[in-house]
Amino acid sequence: MKSSKNDHNFLLESLINEVATEISDKVISTIEIYLENNLAKNLNGQKLLLTTEELADELSVSKSTIRKLRDEGLPEIKFGKNVRFDKEQVYNYLISSKMKR
Repeated sequence: MKSSKNDHNFLLESLINEVATEISDKVISTIEIYLENNLAKNLNGQKLLLTTEELADELSVSKSTIRKLRDEGLPEIKFGKNVRFDKEQVYNYLISSKMKR
């Protein structure tokens, strides 16, 4: 009887963990969508948070250059596995790193 109770507790705990992970993933996804659609734009409607590809296009460089700059300290914002860049922070970083050279 005791092993069946342990099995029940294990299954219940596994189910709770699975549901918690699903909820967490949905919350992160909802926050990302909200930021993309609302907070990621300034009053003029310009996009402030950029993806790696968008930042590469903005700066006329390759995505690998952006990855290299990230390794060197380029400011980034992480949402789970996703990375975004605040346009203003990036430009400030690039200006200050240029002045140090």
